[in-house]
Amino acid sequence: ATTSLLHVDDVFRPTPEHESPLRVPPFAPPLCYHLSTLVPLLATLSSGVSYALLASTAPSIRAALNLSSTLVTPERESIPLPLNDALWALVVAAHPLGAAAATLVLAPSAARLERRRILCAACLAICVGSCVAAASALASLRLAAAPLPTALSTALPVLALLVGRFSTGLSAGALSLTTPRYLGELAPAHRRGHLGALDRAAHLVGMAVALLVGSATSLPHACTLMLPSVPAAALLALQPLLVHPPHHYADAGAAEAALARLR
Repeated sequence: ATTSLLHVDDVFRPTPEHESPLRVPPFAPPLCYHLSTLVPLLATLSSGVSYALLASTAPSIRAALNLSSTLVTPERESIPLPLNDALWALVVAAHPLGAAAATLVLAPSAARLERRRILCAACLAICVGSCVAAASALASLRLAAAPLPTALSTALPVLALLVGRFSTGLSAGALSLTTPRYLGELAPAHRRGHLGALDRAAHLVGMAVALLVGSATSLPHACTLMLPSVPAAALLALQPLLVHPPHHYADAGAAEAALARLR
C-alpha cells in the first residue's frame, strides 16, 4: 500500500512543480509547508508505537501483573490459567477496539471537524492513556507489597492498563482518519502521494521503535508504557506550526478565506 501511494504522483504530473496550496505569513510558504507536513507525522509515529508496544514486552508485563498463562507448583507441575489468558487478550484487544470505535464515530463527521483540534486532542489522549498505562506498572509493585487480596492486587493494575490501552486506541482511530486527510489537503497535488506514503511509513517506524525498545532494552515497564507519549507531547509543543489548509475554510463556508490561502 505504501509503494502504491508513491505512484499517485503520476496522476498529477501535469501540475506545475512549484505549486503550493498555502500562503501563510509571516513564514515563507516553503518553510511553512514543510513544517506543517512534518509535525502531523509525529502523531502517526506515536500511534504506531502504541500499536506494537505490547508485542515484545508481553512476557515481562504479564509476569509483573500476575497474569502468567501457567502456574508452576512446588512439584514442578504446570497448571494452565485460562482466565489470565483471557484478561491479557482483552488488554491487547483494547487498542484496536478503541481505534475501531473512534473510526466508526468520527467517520460520518470527519470532513466537518477541525483537523488541528483533532490532532491535538488525540495526542493529548495518547499522553493521558500512556500515563494511566504506566501507572498500572507502578500500582502492581505497590499493591503486591500491600496486605490486599491477590485478586484485588491483580485487578486494579490490569484495569489501569486496559483503560490506558483503550484511550490510546481511540486516539489512533481518530488519527487514522485525520492525519491523511490533513496532509492531503495541505499538500500540492503533485506531492500527495509522497505525503500519504510518509504517513504510513511513520506508522511503521513507530512500530519498529516499539519492538526494538521492548526487546533490546531493559527499561522499567512504566518507562516503556510511556513511550507513545514522547512524540505525542512533541506534537503538542509544536502545534502552533500546524496551519489551516484551504479546505478547512471551504468546509466552514468561508470561501473568501479559503481563496486567500491559495496562491
